[in-house]
Amino acid sequence: MERQNGFLIGLTGLAAGIAVGLLLAPKSGRDLRKDIRRTARH
Repeated sequence: MERQNGFLIGLTGLAAGIAVGLLLAPKSGRDLRKDIRRTARH
């Protein structure tokens, strides 16, 4: 039971981290990939 509890806590933390990352991301994925490509070329 304790091991399963730890797994659920980890899964909840992962979901929360993803949600916060999406909410705080400064650019969309498409824009970010364009910027990375431009930077890599120069």
